[in-house]
Amino acid sequence: MTLVTAGMKSPAERMGVREARRRLERAREVRLAQLEALNKFEPTADGVLVSQKNAVRRALAGIDNALARLDNRV
Repeated sequence: MTLVTAGMKSPAERMGVREARRRLERAREVRLAQLEALNKFEPTADGVLVSQKNAVRRALAGIDNALARLDNRV
């Protein structure tokens, strides 16, 4: 039994699909801007820049997955 089947609403249901989509799209814009800014720097020897880029890419993948789930609901 999931929380949704037990009568608990998902975050998208609590705030509304439109609001969830608006927040996800804004978060996606921010992550894309971060990635663009990171791409302007030269890689460092310690690999910090690569790690930061990978973290932003993972966040983007999570946002894209959440947007896809919203699309499947509608």
